[in-house]
Amino acid sequence: LKRQIERADAELDVLKTAVRQESELAAEQAAAVQCEEKQYAENVGQLEEKLEAKAKEVGAHRDEAVEQVARREALCEALAEEARRHDAELQRTKELWLSEQASWLRDKEELENQARAFLRRENERKLRLATDDAGPPPHVTSELGTRAQVREAAEPSCTSEVQLSGNSP
Repeated sequence: LKRQIERADAELDVLKTAVRQESELAAEQAAAVQCEEKQYAENVGQLEEKLEAKAKEVGAHRDEAVEQVARREALCEALAEEARRHDAELQRTKELWLSEQASWLRDKEELENQARAFLRRENERKLRLATDDAGPPPHVTSELGTRAQVREAAEPSCTSEVQLSGNSP
């Protein structure tokens, strides 16, 4: 019986050792699992931080892009307004130029009329002087007839006035 008890004690010691080894192995595995869980939690935390930072960065880029679009729209509107002002100024300049050109043409026409009138008076004066100096032509018997003919000859016709202005009839 003593041997059976010793054998049972030995078996019990072997079982206790096996249980202890199994417990130690389970504890080591539990510690390893806890370590992995801790590492996993840290990795998840780091990934969440990175994700949050990326979200902030994307949000900042989005906000910057929205601001940039708003600035560009404002610039485009300002450029469009400037273009409208330039168009209006160009239109006023064009109208002023056309008005001045019309005025210049009226002044030119008036000067041409004055030049024709001056030439007509000058021709009449020269013809009177020439007629008065030469006396009546031999075939004319009346002095009144001669002066009337001189006046008629001194008055330019329509075709000679047109020729003075340089325009064709």
